[in-house]
Amino acid sequence: MQTKLEQLKAAWASCDTAEALRIAARFPRLGEAGPAIQRAHQAQWNPAFYRQIGRDPGGRHPKKLEANLMNRLKQADLAPRCSATSKRTGCPCRAPAVKGWKVCRFHGAKSGAPKGKANGAWQGGRWAADAAADRRALGDLMRASRAMMKRLG
Repeated sequence: MQTKLEQLKAAWASCDTAEALRIAARFPRLGEAGPAIQRAHQAQWNPAFYRQIGRDPGGRHPKKLEANLMNRLKQADLAPRCSATSKRTGCPCRAPAVKGWKVCRFHGAKSGAPKGKANGAWQGGRWAADAAADRRALGDLMRASRAMMKRLG
């Protein structure tokens, strides 16, 4: 019967990084490399995270993954984080923010009410989108007319 370490070495030698990470992630004492191995194992089994940080999970090759594993983990660590904080503890949410948003998917990214009359609480007025567009157009017209008056004398 092989030990875990022998199984890990065999998997790594055969370029089966998925199996090697699965075995290594279950070691009780990993030392300083522990968090990196845990993150690599989680990233290996969660390809949606790769897509979220702009990577193609299906396009990785075992040899390339072996060479660039730490670089990919650094990129995952450098992803922008959610700006939401807990009311109870005051600690920030540490989930990666959705691309183009300041918050993660748990704290309201890609959510919200429909615009205009489709929203049941919609009211016309100063802050309606069409009123704001009208004010912008009026401001542009006023600036253009002032510039014309200055040129004419």
